[in-house]
Amino acid sequence: MSELVDVGGHRLAAEVSGRPDGPWITLSNSLGTTFRMWDLQMSLLEPHFRVLRYDTRGHGGSDVPPGPYDFNGLVSDVIGLLDHYGIERTDFMGLSIGGMTALGLAIDHPDRLNRIICADARAAATPQFSQMWDDRAKMIDEGGVASVWPSTRERWFTAVTDEQIESMKNEYMEMSGDGLKACGKALQGLDYLRHLGRINTPTLYIGGDVDSGAPPEVMREMADMTSGARYHAVANAAHIANVDNPGDYNAAIASFLGIN
Repeated sequence: MSELVDVGGHRLAAEVSGRPDGPWITLSNSLGTTFRMWDLQMSLLEPHFRVLRYDTRGHGGSDVPPGPYDFNGLVSDVIGLLDHYGIERTDFMGLSIGGMTALGLAIDHPDRLNRIICADARAAATPQFSQMWDDRAKMIDEGGVASVWPSTRERWFTAVTDEQIESMKNEYMEMSGDGLKACGKALQGLDYLRHLGRINTPTLYIGGDVDSGAPPEVMREMADMTSGARYHAVANAAHIANVDNPGDYNAAIASFLGIN
């Protein structure tokens, strides 16, 4: 069952499950989802880890503090969660904006991490990427969150079932437009690429092989710039690769984490 955790002026919805005496792993959701996006990984992780899942600010059951947001704030939210639960060190897996948060943690708070999995994420905002978020914000202002779902759905999936799509659509439709726009501002300020050489935390970059949001060539470059990092392309998967092809995704993270 989730609870609301005060991380300094606002609250995040968080849930702890898994092995009570296991090492910690923290999971961070993508833009437009909730921590439920990790459901297909839980049967793999829970026998081995104490799992902390949370909704990024502006999402799901978390508060929607006034925007714009930035990655310093999103990273600070995670540190607040770790402090609340008394977690000295954790593995950390994030996808999209969650993967970018993983990079921020590895750059600025490596002492709190064991390993990171950065999924379907970029490390810098290109002009085209920034313009896309301006366009989305305008659409949300004019037509609400529903106006950006069709293009989002097209980028997210290649092979999921209608039932899975409907479930994630329902969560998306419940999102705060203000929260999505505020997170979009954080994405426009993304500037981690030039700092990737500072990361010494063991890192797995992983993403869908047909992800247009974080293309394979972008993630390969990030892996090349990060000391000792691995890269894995999830076959036949788009942006939400852990849902689009959970078999391939789970096998890759299991190998990285050293679990069966």
